[in-house]
Amino acid sequence: MNTRTASPDLGAMIAFEEGELDTGETLALFASLVRSGLAWSLQGFYGRTAAALIDGDYLTPDGEITDLGRDVATFEDHQDDAPFTGEDWES
Repeated sequence: MNTRTASPDLGAMIAFEEGELDTGETLALFASLVRSGLAWSLQGFYGRTAAALIDGDYLTPDGEITDLGRDVATFEDHQDDAPFTGEDWES
């Protein structure tokens, strides 16, 4: 018997596949898929991507977004079209 109660956010999955999610939204989607276990039962791309996000320390194996993941998403959210310089990291 399947005891999972979470269902995938199909709208977010479609938006992801169409390249419409930003980094924070993508991490939130994959965190949800990992927490629910669905990352491992959907088509292989989702499991491979979830594993890469975990291996890269953007998500924990329990499906939480790490500090690094939050930092990357926050940094991207505050960028404009200007090229990256080291000064971007200074506060």
